[in-house]
Amino acid sequence: MKSTLEKFKKIYTGWEIRFKVELTDKEFEKCNMEPVEGVGDYSIELQGKNIIFECIFDKGELKKDETIEERLTLIKKDIENLAQSCLN
Repeated sequence: MKSTLEKFKKIYTGWEIRFKVELTDKEFEKCNMEPVEGVGDYSIELQGKNIIFECIFDKGELKKDETIEERLTLIKKDIENLAQSCLN
């Protein structure tokens, strides 16, 4: 499994963010999207052998002194955990 930031676009109130998680053939065979169907923070879609995670992140959600780069690291870890839940 490999995750990459595909889109990071500044918008009026924050950022539009999209991560792509590329699955290996073996991971794709085991992939079950049911565990992430109710996740409200992201729009999640299986496209081919990739799981796409999209969200709008409001700049007001950043903690005091937190940078968007720090938050992107946390978001990436979160989506990797969600993607892993589809493989169990």
